[in-house]
Amino acid sequence: RCDYDLITSDKQRKVYDVLTARYINGSFDYKHQMAMTILAKFGYTDMITEAGKFIVREQYSDALEALKYFPDKPQATELITAIARQSKDPVAAFEAERLLKKL
Repeated sequence: RCDYDLITSDKQRKVYDVLTARYINGSFDYKHQMAMTILAKFGYTDMITEAGKFIVREQYSDALEALKYFPDKPQATELITAIARQSKDPVAAFEAERLLKKL
């Protein structure tokens, strides 16, 4: 869930509303991934859950792009650890291990 009330400006609310309405829609395509990453970079913690949906679909690298913006969130760290332990995408596993070392 997003801390929508903590958004400090009308511009930020508009960006959140536009990106979630247009692209965070279950399509799991590059537009969905890019919107998730942008919102994660802005600090919207509901994107951790969204990244989890990408992990379920075995889109590990896409999930990492968003999760890297939440190094202090235990839920994100758990998901990054899960990516590091999986063996279906060795590149994503390597990137996740590298990210965990930075935490």
